[in-house]
Amino acid sequence: MTYERLDREYELQWPCPKVDEPPIKILHTRLHTDDVGPKAKFVPVDFEAPIDQTDATHPFVLITGRRLAFYNTGVTTSNYDSKVKDQEEYLEISAEDAERLGIGNGTVVRVSSRRGSVLVPARLSNKMTAGNLFMAFHFPDKVDTNVLTSDAVDTKSGVAPFKYTAVKIEVIDEAIDLQLAAAKHIRENF
Repeated sequence: MTYERLDREYELQWPCPKVDEPPIKILHTRLHTDDVGPKAKFVPVDFEAPIDQTDATHPFVLITGRRLAFYNTGVTTSNYDSKVKDQEEYLEISAEDAERLGIGNGTVVRVSSRRGSVLVPARLSNKMTAGNLFMAFHFPDKVDTNVLTSDAVDTKSGVAPFKYTAVKIEVIDEAIDLQLAAAKHIRENF
């Protein structure tokens, strides 16, 4: 793989062991053909619906996770001083949902689950499909995303369902409404 090839092809899937050959589309192909010894057992499980179901009141699925720029960078410590841009939390929303709700880039919205609510600016994202939203949890001092998530634990994996939370969105229209909402949010959550 060379910089010239990356410039020419723009996207190049890894692994690409030879400069003049196409990339390998399936990682670890040798595991399908070579005798590599015993393989891990595959144990299928029955589907279980998420604990926190969407409904007419909470019609959106909030997916939480990390943003690439802050992944394993120490943002959870108080000593983090980065020059990385976009050091604020925001709600990623599809253009379709944003248009339907009258939300533009930078519009402050209240995201509420059955456990709490936060105020956060919205950003239109082509990564999100209608009905799905995304927020990270890198800056809890600015937006405490985790107040929205459930404390429930999956019985099979022992993992909390942080990746799936039913929420609703309300647009905060005027500056005074934002101030009142922020004051109410502080009273209720701190």
